Amino acid sequence: LIIARLYLTGASFNLLGMYKEIAGAGAFTPLPTHRVSRIIEGATVSGYEFDRGTQEPLELEPEEVCAILFPDPLNFGGYVSPLQAASRAVNTDQQRQDTTYEVLKNKTIPGGFLEFEKGAAATKAQMEQLKDSFERAVGTELANRGKVAALPPGVKFAPGVDAKDIDFQALNSLSEPRICMVFQVPPILI
Repeated sequence: LIIARLYLTGASFNLLGMYKEIAGAGAFTPLPTHRVSRIIEGATVSGYEFDRGTQEPLELEPEEVCAILFPDPLNFGGYVSPLQAASRAVNTDQQRQDTTYEVLKNKTIPGGFLEFEKGAAATKAQMEQLKDSFERAVGTELANRGKVAALPPGVKFAPGVDAKDIDFQALNSLSEPRICMVFQVPPILI
């Protein structure tokens, strides 16, 4: 029970000794983690409050509770379960995949730019017309990749970010070891 609570919540609070206020409490009784609050004063734990539901909370001295915690490095006095830590890594990995997908779908980074050479000028309407005709000729979908577009004199195409410039290997290597660590799987097996 203690190990299950540690992995699920990051904490296991256990009552030491006999208490008449808590029915059935024995020499070492695990308390429901969601009903225990730590009272922190400065850098020390000065006590615990146990929520008994309908009655007033039971105040416990620090020496009456054996607290086993996985400390949260981002929150002094907090605790974090390995599954919560893994969810952070999984969320980071998901955001990385979403960003990569958007880049490759050409929604966040333009596929290229139409540049006017020095001395060439165009009105805003002419630039929009040129952009529209270029997109019709080449398109924005993968099926149109490699097609040729004709540009008027004084205009050149400058490509945007190329997929080979994105270091996919490095992006993948960020979160895999953290997720493996939580499930105690050596990353070499992945």
